Amino acid sequence: MAKNLPEGQSLLIRNKIVLQTKAKTAEKNKMKADLPNIAVQKPNVRLFGFWPLRMDMYYSASRSKKLTKFKQWIIDKVGEAPVVFDSSLVEKTRKDQMENYLFNFGFRSANVTDTVTTKNKKTIVTYFVNPGDPWKIGEVELPKGHTSCDSIVRERRGTSFLRKGERFDVTNLKNERERIETELRNSGYFTFSREYVTFDLDTLSKEKLINIKIKLLPPNDAAQHQQYWMNNIYIITDYTIEGLADSIKKRYA
Repeated sequence: MAKNLPEGQSLLIRNKIVLQTKAKTAEKNKMKADLPNIAVQKPNVRLFGFWPLRMDMYYSASRSKKLTKFKQWIIDKVGEAPVVFDSSLVEKTRKDQMENYLFNFGFRSANVTDTVTTKNKKTIVTYFVNPGDPWKIGEVELPKGHTSCDSIVRERRGTSFLRKGERFDVTNLKNERERIETELRNSGYFTFSREYVTFDLDTLSKEKLINIKIKLLPPNDAAQHQQYWMNNIYIITDYTIEGLADSIKKRYA
């Protein structure tokens, strides 16, 4: 396939990741798994790691002298167009994808460089990834308000995803918001949403620590969130959907 490309074009066959770090094994493995997947331009999928079956099917069907419905189906649904290397997407991959990913993963001084090697119209892009030292969580300040919501978050801090001394990871901010939402809904605040949970991040660049302050915002139309309690329980053994709806309307009208 590559030899049939016009002069000056080449087929992207691999994005290679070279990690330059002393990070923990688990962190290295995660970066090795994630970084190739976030590249802006990815090579064609290869069966068993070496045979670009879907690209071959696409190429064969598209070059056929007679385009049948079956061959059009192969082109549209099954096959995969050849990935022609685009040099402009390399920098986007480095800056917009890989370095941003590492930043959110706690490596906030990461640097990614690249080398492009082309031979016989086949291109390999090698990304040299130097994450630098990870930033860690410093002090975690819980909500200081006097509402019941603030008290519940303080009482149940033992299950928090944010722990002093651990590597900072944006994913854990998301996890913490979801945890607080679940805790408060289970405590009767079933209209509470994770959108009410905010974080103030204070970076101490010399120590590479990030202090985190957790805040719970009040709803727009009240000073604090409404807590709901279970009241009467009614068991209706013989009903229709329409009858149940009418019964509820009459009871609470």
